Amino acid sequence: MAKKLFLGLLFTVWAVAAQAQLGLLKHAPINLVMDLGISGLQDAPVSMELTPLNSRTVNIYYMKNIRISNHFSFNLGAGAGMEKYAFSKEVLLESGFQSAIMSNIASFDVRKTLVAINYADLPIEFRFTAKSGRKAFRVAAGGKIGVRVSSHTKVKFEDGDKSKYKDDFYLNPIRYGIYGRMGYSSFNVFAYYGLSELFRAGKAPDGAPVTPFTFGISLTTF
Repeated sequence: MAKKLFLGLLFTVWAVAAQAQLGLLKHAPINLVMDLGISGLQDAPVSMELTPLNSRTVNIYYMKNIRISNHFSFNLGAGAGMEKYAFSKEVLLESGFQSAIMSNIASFDVRKTLVAINYADLPIEFRFTAKSGRKAFRVAAGGKIGVRVSSHTKVKFEDGDKSKYKDDFYLNPIRYGIYGRMGYSSFNVFAYYGLSELFRAGKAPDGAPVTPFTFGISLTTF
């Protein structure tokens, strides 16, 4: 119930702000935010164990800055999110008859196997800035909702061959969660925690409630 309320609130705030503040948004400054992070999966089964340094997040968002006071602002954005989960074991994510499954492909001399997911995201955040100007300490907290645009698996073999397959893999078509960002000038650190599961309810491998999270650095044009 709490997740549904958060999802409804996030979408409502975004929609109301986009309509009620339309005139203000036209004149509000635009910020570019690029997140570069490491992707993780909470409560994933052993078969979905990841290689951390090869599991990456890239988010690119345009944010409209609506000034509330000298130190606080509301930011409404849109952009793209790209998640890559690289598995540490020689397994392949596939769509089974009733759920996603992890198939063992060790006999094929696999070098790397992963699943990549692309999203269209709508982030919103409240931001505190210690002082005016670019060289200032900043803290932001907010959430985002996204729609899965595409997903595919990719396998690299020891002989150099590659295999790529597109499917939905029972992945959740909607994602939403909360995030925070903190830093100085254009350099920040960030963390995101998903409130939605990676797969549709009951469709994850082994029925596990797999939840995504990310942490890394943000480069901004504040």
